[in-house]
Amino acid sequence: AYLMSDRRPLAAALSNLASVKRLLGDLDESAVLFAESLSIRATFQPRDHPEAIPAMHNLAALLHEQGDLHKAELLLRECVSICENGDHPTVATDLAANLTNLASVLQDQERLEEAEENYEKAIQQWETHVGPEATQTATGLNNLGTLLLREGRLEEALSYLGRSLKILEKVVGKSHPDTTRTRLSLTLVHWKLRQFDMAAGLMRIMSGDANMPHNEQWKGMLKLIEKRTPCPF
Repeated sequence: AYLMSDRRPLAAALSNLASVKRLLGDLDESAVLFAESLSIRATFQPRDHPEAIPAMHNLAALLHEQGDLHKAELLLRECVSICENGDHPTVATDLAANLTNLASVLQDQERLEEAEENYEKAIQQWETHVGPEATQTATGLNNLGTLLLREGRLEEALSYLGRSLKILEKVVGKSHPDTTRTRLSLTLVHWKLRQFDMAAGLMRIMSGDANMPHNEQWKGMLKLIEKRTPCPF
């Protein structure tokens, strides 16, 4: 048996080991370790203590990867509740991260209206607490823009993805993978809207960089756009 004073570092160590196991692809063992860490933590502090958030958040992400969306959702809602009722130093960014993951889980359950609501809440948190031009804000805008693209709400998607791209190009650069992903989504929006010149301009940036992954694929898409072929995607 461990003394109460020994259990805090043990819980932290198990959570860290679980994270390593997850990175190595041993998802089942990782889930066991995260659960054990939370179980030990519950012996010396309330389950809704802010220090439990990282392990709960990581376990939820792991369950999401494994396809257990219901359990992932329950854990993330618990994390959101802890954040909304807490006053610890990282409460705002913890809340935004958990809202984002909750939205992703809801999206994978085709509960798109709820997903949109949580993405919007996450963006508000990022804008307020890390700034309107932070990379986290850009990622939030991209997440919502991509969801709107999926729903066919193209004009709305255009606004969010355009804002995201401007931030990413400024902060992380035009060739960063996150910038490329957002640029591709924005290209698809313009293409679906038959705004061929705008779509072609964005695609030329990607197809013109020989070092960029999928360069040949981008060139093929550019040819279709230049021929003013309706978007097949």
